[in-house]
Amino acid sequence: MVALTGADAGSVFGQLEVVMSRWRDIERRLTEPSPFIYAATRTT
Repeated sequence: MVALTGADAGSVFGQLEVVMSRWRDIERRLTEPSPFIYAATRTT
């Protein structure tokens, strides 16, 4: 699970920006064994 956190995720377009900004990082996490929870912001 990836949770969108911070003020950047306050709107639909903000959430889209966070997901697109972190897409490669999110994909890398998919290879790790589950369960996992990661927080994602636009910059981290």
